[in-house]
Amino acid sequence: ISPRSFRTTELAKELAKQEHEVTVITSFSKDIDYINLGRKLNISFKDLGVNPALIKALHTAGIEKPFPIQKATLPDAIAGKDILGRGQTGSGKTLAFGLALMTRLAGRTAAPMKPLALVLSPTRELAMQISDVIAPLSRTVNLNSQVVAGGLSYSKQIQALKRGVPIVVATPGRLIDL
Repeated sequence: ISPRSFRTTELAKELAKQEHEVTVITSFSKDIDYINLGRKLNISFKDLGVNPALIKALHTAGIEKPFPIQKATLPDAIAGKDILGRGQTGSGKTLAFGLALMTRLAGRTAAPMKPLALVLSPTRELAMQISDVIAPLSRTVNLNSQVVAGGLSYSKQIQALKRGVPIVVATPGRLIDL
């Protein structure tokens, strides 16, 4: 909790005693605090609206409970609202946007050269890491993905786009080149 959250600190402590998850976000531009009230600590991926096939795949992978960033963002992301999530490495950001994306796209097909989703990454390494998380899960909802980045075969990337790949994870430079 932010040290600037004077009024919200006591409320947050009280809610935590009642076994509610408490998320306090302090705006960077203004001294405004937001408290996410009413969500129980034991919230599940099902409660958040994640596709059942994805939940089963998560369970198989040993992922039973959503991380805080997933609890905070999945309902709005699945509903199609814009979100902004920030967290440390390993906090669950990739699954936060990836699960929402795959839940929204489940059962849809992409037309040639018209992906359904574009995930932009600043580096090839990060694009590949994102793909490593998304690719196995996306197959459970009949989607596939393609990394479009420098240092990888142009022809494979173009062929995938021509076939109609639903999810493209790309770096800006290579995307412009194609």
